[in-house]
Amino acid sequence: TRRLVLRNDLALLPAPFFDARDGRRLELPFVFARQPSLATVKSAGVLASWFGALASYRGARFPVHYDSLPKRHAVVLATNTERPAGLALPQVQAPTLMVMSLPGDPASKLLLVLGKDAAQLEQAVLALVLGQATLGGERAEVKAVQLPPARAAYDAPAMAKTGGLLRLGELVPDPAALQVRGTQIFPIRVNLRLPADIFTWEAKGMPMDLRMRYTPPRESGQSTLAVQVNDRYVTTFRLPAATATGTALATRNLTVPAYQLGSSNQLQFSFDMPELDAGKCRPTTGSGAQAAIDPDSTLDLSGIEHYTTLPNLAIYANGGFPFSKYADLAQTVLVLPDTPQAAEVQTALVALGQLGATTGAAGTRLTVLPTSGVQQATDRDLLVVAAGADIPLLKAWGQTLPARLEVGQRAASTLGRLTDAGAEWFSGAAPHVVPREGWTELQARGPLAAISGFESPLTAGRSVVLLNATEPEALPAAAELLLDAG
Repeated sequence: TRRLVLRNDLALLPAPFFDARDGRRLELPFVFARQPSLATVKSAGVLASWFGALASYRGARFPVHYDSLPKRHAVVLATNTERPAGLALPQVQAPTLMVMSLPGDPASKLLLVLGKDAAQLEQAVLALVLGQATLGGERAEVKAVQLPPARAAYDAPAMAKTGGLLRLGELVPDPAALQVRGTQIFPIRVNLRLPADIFTWEAKGMPMDLRMRYTPPRESGQSTLAVQVNDRYVTTFRLPAATATGTALATRNLTVPAYQLGSSNQLQFSFDMPELDAGKCRPTTGSGAQAAIDPDSTLDLSGIEHYTTLPNLAIYANGGFPFSKYADLAQTVLVLPDTPQAAEVQTALVALGQLGATTGAAGTRLTVLPTSGVQQATDRDLLVVAAGADIPLLKAWGQTLPARLEVGQRAASTLGRLTDAGAEWFSGAAPHVVPREGWTELQARGPLAAISGFESPLTAGRSVVLLNATEPEALPAAAELLLDAG
């Protein structure tokens, strides 16, 4: 076994740090000083969302190290006054990006993101994730960064734009992904991510204008195309024989039922085509049949609206909502303890990486606040990460919480209110207010982590998603759930 030793060159980014090929989950440690400032954590969060966008469906984990180095590729964030121990870092006077070998292991690399202070550190991160740094050699200094305009709602690069026609060719990296050939033809799979709050109640579904090319069968009706969405059957078409010119083209219209659509979808096109001249004793090229979905085939998303009722942790887990509504996280505030522990920072980075995977963009406009300054976060959605039983912020919010985790006991409010919300909308039932004293107390031992969703105590109509645990060691388990589609 041999290990390839890459040169220390920024031009190779994001390799070797982006090691998430062939479906493997990205695992990239982040290294900080013993007690990083929240400004440094913010820069790390933006960087984690960028790596999460690169990892996409594979998922990404970001183990956090305070004053220690892992024995693998890692990212180091430091300023002139906030530096991890055991690593000789240069003093810098400008935002700086560097690549160096891990001491004692030239095959493992450290990506150094450096700044004179926290503001410069943020500039270095933004230059990297926005592609505004000229990368080459072992070191690059950032002269200036131009932050792009704030993103509009629902314009995430990884999500389909609703309100009009969408070409299937826009959903694949290469038109070749819409073609198949061989003696055994596998389905053509096209991933379709929609905003998590799509509302199709009054729409029949998603009309599709499907165009296809295929090896002509000897007789009409011998070949078929089956269409599925998320492994659920939609329809089957019989494909006509070749025209007088010898070409085999077909156009079909169908409608994907609205109830089959979610935030994360996969369109599946399965051609069933008999071999040409089957049964004749004659040599063949072995290439088999061929078929393709035309990239100009369209989906009509004009009938899809945006509406949902909250809290709804399913659309947070599967679609990052409400934070993913603005892909640059301009409407999101990450709330951490004033002096966050490594487990709390790790959990926050995993959650932000998953938001990047959902939107396909880095959260360049993320805000990070301490729990003591949460009152500044009015009219925005809050992602709160905290561990331990004695958290003043959660005590202050009191009965607003749908669940309270304390050492030796668990408390949870009834689910009746959520059920009643659906009844009000679909059957016109009168609102039923659940008394605030309606709690269930559970006595239990051992660590416990939870994800909770509720309306922000600071601003009506805004949401809080809380990742909470009885002790720090249990907290990363909550974020790990976000990486598991099950």
